[in-house]
Amino acid sequence: MASVGSASALKTSVSGRGRSVSAALVWVALSIGLCARAEGQRVMERSFLEDLPVVLSASRIPQSLAATPGAVTVLDREFIQATGYRDLPSLLKLIPGFHVVRERGGLSHVTYHGLGNAFPNRMQVLIDGRSVYSPYFLGGVDWFAVPVTIDEIERVEVLRGSNSTNYGSNAALGVVNIVTHVAGDRPGATGGFSVGNNSLADLELDGEWRRGDFGLRLNAEVRYDDGLGAMVDAARKGVVTIRGDHRLNLRDELSFSAGVNDSRRGLGFAGDPGNSNGLRAFRGENAFAHLRWRRALSADEEIQLGYYHNTEHATEAVTAYLPPFFPTVPIDFNRTSDRDNLDFQHLFSPTGNTRAAWGLELRRDVIRSPRLFYGANRVRQSLARVFGNLEWRLNSALTLNAGAMLERYSGRGSELAPRIFLNWQAMPGHTLRIGRSIAYRAPSMAEENANVRFYSNGYSGVLLRVSYLGTPSIRPEKIAANEIGYVGQFKTWNGVFDLRVYQEKITDLIQEIPTAAPPGVIDPRTFTFYNSGVPVLQRGFEWSYRARPGPKTQLQAGYSNLRVHAPFAGDVLEHEAPRHVTTVTWIQEWAQRWNTTLSVIRYGTYEWGSGSYHVPRYTQLDARIAYRFGPPGKPSEVALVLLDHGSRHQEFLPQTLLSKGNPIPRLAFVNLKLPF
Repeated sequence: MASVGSASALKTSVSGRGRSVSAALVWVALSIGLCARAEGQRVMERSFLEDLPVVLSASRIPQSLAATPGAVTVLDREFIQATGYRDLPSLLKLIPGFHVVRERGGLSHVTYHGLGNAFPNRMQVLIDGRSVYSPYFLGGVDWFAVPVTIDEIERVEVLRGSNSTNYGSNAALGVVNIVTHVAGDRPGATGGFSVGNNSLADLELDGEWRRGDFGLRLNAEVRYDDGLGAMVDAARKGVVTIRGDHRLNLRDELSFSAGVNDSRRGLGFAGDPGNSNGLRAFRGENAFAHLRWRRALSADEEIQLGYYHNTEHATEAVTAYLPPFFPTVPIDFNRTSDRDNLDFQHLFSPTGNTRAAWGLELRRDVIRSPRLFYGANRVRQSLARVFGNLEWRLNSALTLNAGAMLERYSGRGSELAPRIFLNWQAMPGHTLRIGRSIAYRAPSMAEENANVRFYSNGYSGVLLRVSYLGTPSIRPEKIAANEIGYVGQFKTWNGVFDLRVYQEKITDLIQEIPTAAPPGVIDPRTFTFYNSGVPVLQRGFEWSYRARPGPKTQLQAGYSNLRVHAPFAGDVLEHEAPRHVTTVTWIQEWAQRWNTTLSVIRYGTYEWGSGSYHVPRYTQLDARIAYRFGPPGKPSEVALVLLDHGSRHQEFLPQTLLSKGNPIPRLAFVNLKLPF
């Protein structure tokens, strides 16, 4: 097991500008809270030192935030609904250390601690324990195509830091676990719609029923807008999900869920040379089915067995122009992928002061993509995992968390990802943690086996270009992380403060390099993948603060400071993520029927990957004012939502749009929700 890293390795620096921005926004939030109504000034003693939120994502063992092996941020249903956000990436923008870039056609790139590209691939994303991390190309998550609706989300648990110990190689730098609520908990039906500028038009419908021990839930939504102003990238998606929960007896529960996301969007750039990345229509269908059985063996012992199937299907075609010899060249990136996953987990207490969770997982991925794997009808990959975690309460103040995962992909050796954390409750309500973890990011099937070819007649004729060739011998990326943290609860405003100081060393980082093209190709620009021999070092700290100054006031604030050192890449990787990000959210109930939300997000400068120019710092303002009416038991609500106001800004500036920019549209829309 890896040893605990020393505090001396966790040196960080903060610029005066970063401190001043952070302090100013926090002072604004605190001043707002002081102006709250008089009853909000009284300290609610009954809530101080109550249990912190219980989460599962950190170790697969139910733990309070003070006992977890790592920093966890929880966004609950009340907070999610109050923001008025239409998508998950907007929510994640409020979490310290996250960097969100909206590009085109509904595409959002979400990273934790930078290292961004067109397919961010070092963070695991789960819905009720089911991975939505795509096996296609370089991996990652297509957030627009995730088959989940905002209304069905009960909470979002975000582990900020490596967690390959529990969720394998895709969790190299973090985990986002989206938890939907149990079917039948809120019987009834609700409809809603939104209309606004930029052709925004949303429609929502959800219904729940309960009969005895069986609950059923149906959620559906359609979302549409015209995208970014400088591009032809209108995006529409329709999502339908269903979930059923059945208590079979006093010991057994069975849950089933299924859903589909049908998305259509515009991609490409007008005036692209040769039209190789020209304007085109994209259609994607992401569907899933998920079955899980749980059995309670005793008050502190449980087993569960789960199976899910994911399917991704996409059609994407364009015609390139290469006169005089090849006036029209048909190009498509059509693909289909299927994933089957089986898992088992056992939670129990070996002794009175220990709890443990262990389990195993088997998976098979199949991709059919003639463009990505020329000459192969389909490419398969399988993996097997076994993991174990132990929580050991050494005494009333010390808790040791230790765990590891052994993972093996087909055709590769096994990798061991260990983690050890020590949590010390220095005094009631104040906990220090220190730990070390080793994580991996396995190469994607494309990085190993890609053979991306373009012919004059689609898949035959004259060989024009071989864009990518995989590297079968490429090694997994390795992330060694040291961390020191603090969680404090305060009577003043019933506040909770969380601090994470970290150092992450990434070795064998997978990069693209030019390589020799196959003989006979007309355009010799060919790339392959290799492991960098020089490590990337990331240092920084981040904090979050949430409080309830009064029974009708919520405050949430966060700040992140990141330094990236990657000498082999010049300054490209060092500037891909902003060094400073500050966020403040204030939620206020003004009267029985009125409530407001204000979020302020301050981003420092960055350059998104090698294909982007400098993006200046900006301040984003989001606001929502809502009025409830009708009977108290089933109120209706109308809300005015303003998104992406504040300074006019852009988040991605590709070379093809340098002349006119790529501004994020300022949205204003009205949302109405009616029970029936």
